[in-house]
Amino acid sequence: MSGGLRLFFALWPSPVETEALLEAAAPALVACRARPVPAERLHLTLAFLGQADEGQLAAVHEAAGRLVAPRLGVTLEALDCWRRPQVLIARPMGATTELVAAAARLWQLLGQVGFEPETRPYRAHVTLARKVRAEPAEGLPRLVGPVSWRHSEFVLVNSVSGPQGLSYHIIGRWPLG
Repeated sequence: MSGGLRLFFALWPSPVETEALLEAAAPALVACRARPVPAERLHLTLAFLGQADEGQLAAVHEAAGRLVAPRLGVTLEALDCWRRPQVLIARPMGATTELVAAAARLWQLLGQVGFEPETRPYRAHVTLARKVRAEPAEGLPRLVGPVSWRHSEFVLVNSVSGPQGLSYHIIGRWPLG
C-alpha cells in the first residue's frame, strides 16, 4: 500500500445475506432510478475514519484488537431516501443497542490512538444506491420482508478510488463475541 488510505470499519455480509437484501430491495431500486451500489461493496459501517496515512495503520489495528463486543446482528426492515447525499438506504426499525454500543466503544478506542471521534449520532444503515434521482410520488416501496445479518467479526476496509471507480479492500479482521 502506498500513499494515503481512506479507512472505515464495517460489518461485512455473507454472499447469502447480500443476495437476500438485494432481492428485498429490488422494487425500490427500480422505483428510485438510482445507481445501485455493487453487491460486493454492500456493508454496514461501524466507524468511518477517513484519510489516514500508513504510519497510523498499526495504531488503528491495535485499537481494533482491543474492542470487546458480542456477536452483532442487525435486522434491516425499512428503506429511506436521504435527500442530501442522494442515497437509498436500508435500516433497522428497532433498537440497535449492541450495535450502537460497539460503534461507540470502537470510537473510544480510536480516540485513544489519535483519531477525532465522530460527533453525529450513529445511524446503522446499508447504502443500496447512490445518485437517487427521484423518490417515487407514491412513496418508496417497502423492503420485501426483513433481512437479518449476523456477524461474528468486523473488518477494516481501505476504500481506493481508481479509473474503474471505487474498490474496497479488507485489510484487517477481528472477531466478535
